[in-house]
This record gives sequence, structure tokens and C-alpha cells, in this order.
Amino acid sequence: MIEIWDDLVGEILVRLLVKSLLRFKCVDKRWNDLFRKPTFTNRNMKIHEKKKKQRVMIRESDEPPRFMILENDEILEFDWQNPFPDDRVIWTLEFDGTYNVLPVKCNTNYFQDGFLFNGVLHWVSVGEKQEDEDCILRFDFRNNQFTTIDLPSEVDDLS
Repeated sequence: MIEIWDDLVGEILVRLLVKSLLRFKCVDKRWNDLFRKPTFTNRNMKIHEKKKKQRVMIRESDEPPRFMILENDEILEFDWQNPFPDDRVIWTLEFDGTYNVLPVKCNTNYFQDGFLFNGVLHWVSVGEKQEDEDCILRFDFRNNQFTTIDLPSEVDDLS
């Protein structure tokens, strides 16, 4: 019976994050011994290695545009509610390497680039008409939402 109990506890503990395991090493001497075993360490690392989120945003040019996020080989699709008038210029993403900050290349005649920072994709949106308000368009990968930020007052008129 005690072997089954130890196996069950081991299966539960191997799924915890390292930060939690460090707190639990003083709970029981057997747990501390378990945490030091290479097999436990390797299994724990393998389980949590899969949890690293790798995300890529894909935009199809259908009308209305369709966005998908490829996350760890799983495709998450969502509808995008355009917060702008139809004449608003939206820029697209181009990836040409590995970056901590991912640049967003513009496919128009404007030269402002965007970037991916702290899991939020930012790029400048410029209206084609003078009365349009220019802003920064943000896409937050954590909640799959588009939001806007007013441009700082110091920025010259971009349109």
C-alpha cells in the first residue's frame, strides 16, 4: 500500500512547477530525496517543456479578415471585430529570424514598423483621411483581443 501511495505522490509532485517543489522539499524527507533523483528531474522538465507557449499569428486576407493563432501545433481561430473604419490601413507581420522583440514590417508606403513586446503585438495604424485619428493598434496574445492606444501628443501627424 505504501508503494502505491509513494507512486501517487510522485506522480502529483512531478507535475508541479520548480518554484513549488522548492517550497515542498522541507515537508517530507522522502519528498526531498525524490526531488534529487535524476529521473524525477528529467520527467519534471519534460512535462513543463511542453507548456512553453509558442505562438504565431496568421492572417488570412479574406473579407472580413480571419485571424488564427498557431499555439504549440494547435490552431486557435477567432473573429476580429474591426475597431476602425474600412479605409484604415492595417499593417501585417513579417518574421525573418529569432528576436526577443519581433518587428512588424509594413506592407504600405508608410515606414513605421511595429513590434512584439511582452506578449502584445503593437503597430501604428494610420488613416488615409485627414480627419482619421491615428493610433497604436495592439493585439494581446494572452486574451486574443485587439485594443487601441492614442498616439503620444509628441508624435507628428503620420497620415
